[in-house]
Amino acid sequence: WVGAVWARGDYPREPDTIPWGALVYADPEKATRLYGGAIQPVIPNCVVNVVREFNSDNDNPVLLQIGWRGRVRELDSEGDAYIKFDNHEIGQLVFKENFGNLQVEGNFNYEAFKGNWMPAFDEVAERDLPPSGARMTVFRGDQLQLANRLFVDEALGLCAVAEPRLKLIGSALLCPLLTDAARGLVANGVELDEIEERRSWLQYIATQTDEPHSEELEPTTYQEWMAAFEHFHSRRGPFFEKWLNTRNSIASTLGEVMPGVYELRNLTPYADMFLNEDLSMQKGKGQIPEQSSVLPAETLLTFTRQDSTRAFLELRRVNAVDSTEDFNTVVKGMAAKSPKYFADHFWRGSFYLLLWGRAQLLLPYFERELKNRIPDGAMVIGPTVRPRSDYLIEHERKVTEDRRTKRREDAHWLAWRDCERIAQKAVGRLGPEATHIRAEAKKINPRFGRHLRSWGNVAWTGEVKKPNADDGSLASGSGPPAARMLKKEAPKAVDLSVKNSKAATGSDGLPNGLTDVLKAQIVCDTVDVLRKAFEMLCKPPIPPKRPTPEQAKAMADEEMPVITSFRVLRIVNDFHKDQFGIATFPRTARILLLGVIEVRQQGFGAVPLKQLVEVEVVLPRTSEARWLADYLRLDPAEYAPGRDLPMLDEEEDGEGNATQQQQQRGAGAGGG
Repeated sequence: WVGAVWARGDYPREPDTIPWGALVYADPEKATRLYGGAIQPVIPNCVVNVVREFNSDNDNPVLLQIGWRGRVRELDSEGDAYIKFDNHEIGQLVFKENFGNLQVEGNFNYEAFKGNWMPAFDEVAERDLPPSGARMTVFRGDQLQLANRLFVDEALGLCAVAEPRLKLIGSALLCPLLTDAARGLVANGVELDEIEERRSWLQYIATQTDEPHSEELEPTTYQEWMAAFEHFHSRRGPFFEKWLNTRNSIASTLGEVMPGVYELRNLTPYADMFLNEDLSMQKGKGQIPEQSSVLPAETLLTFTRQDSTRAFLELRRVNAVDSTEDFNTVVKGMAAKSPKYFADHFWRGSFYLLLWGRAQLLLPYFERELKNRIPDGAMVIGPTVRPRSDYLIEHERKVTEDRRTKRREDAHWLAWRDCERIAQKAVGRLGPEATHIRAEAKKINPRFGRHLRSWGNVAWTGEVKKPNADDGSLASGSGPPAARMLKKEAPKAVDLSVKNSKAATGSDGLPNGLTDVLKAQIVCDTVDVLRKAFEMLCKPPIPPKRPTPEQAKAMADEEMPVITSFRVLRIVNDFHKDQFGIATFPRTARILLLGVIEVRQQGFGAVPLKQLVEVEVVLPRTSEARWLADYLRLDPAEYAPGRDLPMLDEEEDGEGNATQQQQQRGAGAGGG
């Protein structure tokens, strides 16, 4: 409608003159051809129904019967579909030649209809993704603007919490949607699809009900962490009782043990294991992996010698930066983010960009390698690369890890004092009673143990010893030398603790960790499929045959084939008895594989491209369970059977127990 006439295919020039009331709108139910799926192609995440019986194309075919309903999980490069049917626990492969036996339910875009269900968040281009941890961008057509209604006083123009509105949204929307999402962990079929449709709405409500973003530093002591933990719950004050009940109910759901998972605890002798080339295992000691261990020596020299010119060439070679202008933009972004520690941030951020660029090159080969290894009933999610903009938060990662290290040391002292206090109760006692008390004194309190976990969230399993017990460097006697040795921290005016900190730094001075720059997830339909996937992934790669000189000469005139290999180096098994229910809930358990992906061209003198990567092997609905646990800040240590000990900042009664009022306060905060 343009002006006063109908112009098909043209844009409306005067929308106010359109006779909206005279127009007839089509809804999904009346759009019979769309709703019936007559012209609907098979696409990922669409729903299909079997209209003619046929056999699936798995290695072990299954007869798909008329009326079976399923959802397409994936389409491969050849157009074949991987479909999870409601009537069978293992997903089925269907070649595109058999698509005629399927009827596709309407999967059209609801955005074209009046009264539609708009998406909750905008889609952002991969190169423009915000740093990890940042809030998702709300959909451009959002008219509700919930955060403004909850945290802005329209009359005064001030930032203030509207408690009546927050209570209404929290009790009537947020908590019921969280309970609904927890119910989806065990749902199936149409019920699961309905819950999935409301998941984006839950994420929108959860994002908008959080307070406006403010810089929150990682606590350096256990007491600071407890204060931050209580503050997190106090922000739900207007609906605190329902929030607490919902939280405890979801924790109970996450603690349910699925059938057959106990068999997975024997996959590894310990929770953290190193895997050798001969498939023998060696117990890990919580070491943080270092990407520099697989990088070329000449690349490492660029960053250890801090040669900015060669660093630019390295980044340009892997397409991490597009041009000198793009490189200058990167430099300015890091200078604005960390003006006080610009040099440190620059080299840490440049090292991240190097890994990001290499990950982009390795991604298709990594995906192909994983798909060639997994069995029927397993599906690869990803692989994915972390956002490029994460170079802006590399220095923040170091600061956060430094503060966590300090909190870990503080928790270690508190855990040792707690064990010493328990051991003192054995004085004057004899027989089994004293033996039991001494055995309990060697166990760490889960309240402190959650802060002592190592890489991969591996629980502390050793005996608690006195910190610095083997450190003989402390000064003794008196005088200036002893005073100087005891006073190691610089004055606040010249505090260089962050600059000189070794947190998030490897033995060679380069950043450690960062193994999740390139990662993938393998979802297994059953416990048996997970065990098979684990065994197939851990198998060593088959070494390629070395070409003869004649073959190498013949390949010189043609494009040399690419050789890809993947080898698992380390395993973190959450199903192990030291982890299961202690450091992770049963429904959030996973197997984390740290491996190295290597790509090189076949021939003499070819330089391989290698990088450490992560692979998560999980059961269905594990990702949703982990999201719930992260959002609600749930941890098994909070619900572990403790020793009924008071908080260290609370007073005790005559028998060493907290008063009733203090116990209620601790329970209201989630128990710590």
